[in-house]
Amino acid sequence: MEVFLFITVILSAWCIYLTIQLRKTQQSFDALARVKSGSLSEVLRALVKAQTGTKKEFEDIYKQIARIDQEKTRHIQKVSLVRFNPFGKDDFEQSFVIALLDGVGSGVVLTNIHTNDRSHTYTKTIVRGRSEIELSTEEKKAIQLAMKV
Repeated sequence: MEVFLFITVILSAWCIYLTIQLRKTQQSFDALARVKSGSLSEVLRALVKAQTGTKKEFEDIYKQIARIDQEKTRHIQKVSLVRFNPFGKDDFEQSFVIALLDGVGSGVVLTNIHTNDRSHTYTKTIVRGRSEIELSTEEKKAIQLAMKV
């Protein structure tokens, strides 16, 4: 008789434990079903569809980042300014060279020669740090400074 009572108590405790676990599962399902109404399979399909959409959005973002990485070298990134006096006198350095280069060292140098009565501006195209037109000492210096940036 005592064995029968012992087994009954153990089985009753086991039933109470399983009931509690079932109630927790039911509450979780109810919380999930409140988000999306319908059967469990419909809720799961909706969640999988949402996850697939999120995956596609991330793939699109990664593609945009790759495109931006490729394009970033084509924008002006390296700039330098060199002031000088082209006449070697004790006058102020009113003339200047500005180098505007992209990530690979291509762009332009703008040279402005200032005299007492005039100002002349010249441009030269730079491709990977070099020009087809001969560069002055100041222009070379401006390109070298810009390339170090």
